[in-house]
Amino acid sequence: MDKIKGRAIITYGRSLMAVVIAHSLSKRGIEVISCDSIGMTAASFSKHTIDNFIHADPEEDLEQYLHDLETQITAHKPKDDCPYLLIPTFRDAKLLSKYHTRLDNLITLAVTDFDIIDRIDPKHHLFKTVEHLNLPAPKGWHPSSQKEVIEAMREIQLPALIKAVD
Repeated sequence: MDKIKGRAIITYGRSLMAVVIAHSLSKRGIEVISCDSIGMTAASFSKHTIDNFIHADPEEDLEQYLHDLETQITAHKPKDDCPYLLIPTFRDAKLLSKYHTRLDNLITLAVTDFDIIDRIDPKHHLFKTVEHLNLPAPKGWHPSSQKEVIEAMREIQLPALIKAVD
């Protein structure tokens, strides 16, 4: 058997994104482990993952979620010095960037600094960043009251695309 080129843990195993990432990595000789807060995910059934685990839901118990990740990351750590990477696949990217110091000594986290993510997520932060940098972009609104919605609707030309902040 060929020596593995690395091992990766991908989060949000229920998503097709996770399956696509697992497929891409495994084709390149990287072992993939998936995880999620629910069982029986799309990635857990993929032939491109070697294992999967369930962790606490971070929205229900953040501390338990981080503890579960620490435990599983340690348990799945390769015995040799091959690259070992945690790839957040959904909202957890921002969360894990915020708590990266809990994981930095255990695994390489494939996410940028929290402050950088926070400049564009949620969407109204992106509009503030674009405005601050004086970049050309479609106008955005972030009403916080019924009055502000009514005022924004006077400015918006229809048809228009209206998206939730998150």
